[in-house]
Amino acid sequence: MAERLSELIAAVRLPHHAPSTDGDGLRVDVEPTAVLVGGRRLGPQLANDLSRAVRAALVARCSRTVRPGGGQAPLMVCRIGDHAVRVDGQWFTRAAGIQLAVALDIAAAQVRDRLEAVVTRWVTSEAETSYMLS
Repeated sequence: MAERLSELIAAVRLPHHAPSTDGDGLRVDVEPTAVLVGGRRLGPQLANDLSRAVRAALVARCSRTVRPGGGQAPLMVCRIGDHAVRVDGQWFTRAAGIQLAVALDIAAAQVRDRLEAVVTRWVTSEAETSYMLS
């Protein structure tokens, strides 16, 4: 099982399409300041929250709702037995759910890195400007 899990994780690349058993699936992609999940824009923290909700549903019988805000519809996550999870009204196998959670975490980390780089450049620029003016 551990070998299979590592193979599932290693296979995730962005943009990632998580196939569902009863719909179009969910596409996870990265914008400069947001994670796109099935067309919804999520900040990095919400993407991590959705990943955590998917993982929790795969491990235990629990349901969670991730609310993106900005007038967007909430994303519901719940467990549908031992081998499936339901995300945003679509059923995903355990393997697809694991890959979806990993893709969300990778995308969130990439957005965080980009935002951090922008802030660092801005702070550096401000510091240089104030040094030159003094």
